[in-house]
Amino acid sequence: MKTKLKIQVLAGVLALGTAGASWAEPMGTAFTYQGQLKEDGVTVNDTADLEFTLWDSPVEGDRVGPAIVLLGVEVVNGLFTVELDFGTGIFAGEARWLEIAVRVPACSSEPCVLPTMLSPRQELTPAPYAVYAQDAGYVLNGITGSGTADYIAKFTDTTTIGDSVIHESEGNVGIGMTNDGIHGKLAVAGPLYGGNGGTAHGYGIMIDSTQISPACGPGGCTITEPSMVLTTFFEGNIILRTRGGEMRITDDGDVGIGTETPAERLGVAGNIHADGTITSGNSITIDGENNLIISSGDLELHVRSGRALRLEATQGGVNIIAGTANVVSEGMISSTIAGGSDSRVAENFVTIGGGCFHLANGEGVTIGGG
Repeated sequence: MKTKLKIQVLAGVLALGTAGASWAEPMGTAFTYQGQLKEDGVTVNDTADLEFTLWDSPVEGDRVGPAIVLLGVEVVNGLFTVELDFGTGIFAGEARWLEIAVRVPACSSEPCVLPTMLSPRQELTPAPYAVYAQDAGYVLNGITGSGTADYIAKFTDTTTIGDSVIHESEGNVGIGMTNDGIHGKLAVAGPLYGGNGGTAHGYGIMIDSTQISPACGPGGCTITEPSMVLTTFFEGNIILRTRGGEMRITDDGDVGIGTETPAERLGVAGNIHADGTITSGNSITIDGENNLIISSGDLELHVRSGRALRLEATQGGVNIIAGTANVVSEGMISSTIAGGSDSRVAENFVTIGGGCFHLANGEGVTIGGG
């Protein structure tokens, strides 16, 4: 009659590491295996020779690590406990199956019968994979240092942890500074650079806020020294683009609004609306189909010495006043002073060609000049 051996797994792993090891010591690779051995359904009370091999598949496949042979293992009421150590790198996350060969009773003298190979292989439960965390022993043993609340930690050297320059509080991040949200969700002390990682000229921009001194109070912040600097690190344009258009600063320093190729220091494709004064240190060029300057009120042209031309909107037309210190009285319409100085129009439809100290107080009068 053929004898039938069977092992029932009671606990794949009871403990990891070497007995008596302290937390300061690295964890070993051994684990404890416990099973119950039966022969023809009856629990074994004897000694047994056991051989353990590890495989990467439940059938066939490749063996992983060495074979472990344990002789004269004591079996009491079918129970046995052994320590298995297949070495480092065996449990790295892949599935593993344990194959066991048994000889009962244990061989005490030659010749010995061959051990019986048990089937199926036993799949190891996840517990042995705690061996994979053995590097944590080195963390407990070797890393020192401390940090400050709300600062992101970093390695200050290979075995020491300390503070980085990144501060986080209630979802607000500061780099090189604390940030309580007044400065927005991200605040940076110093230049902010975005590019392709080049050491000299990257494709990106730098925003330098080091010269800004905000005075903050209950009502908000006032910039006392507005010195925000936007810098490119490559030959090209700075482009500010919206869904409706764009503004660009070329590599030469020209500004284009609505145009990619400004021909002057400021080029605008479209209309310009100004509620205040437009001042030019050189010239203003209007280049378009209509060539219009539109004013909702009176329009004046000044030169260095003072006003050179004034266009007054009236109900009946436009008063044109050139020269210096020339005046059209209030309410008069469609009158012209072409030049000269210190002349006055006191009626409608008057023309003074030039000269000085003229007074035109008759309607439709024309004074040639002199």
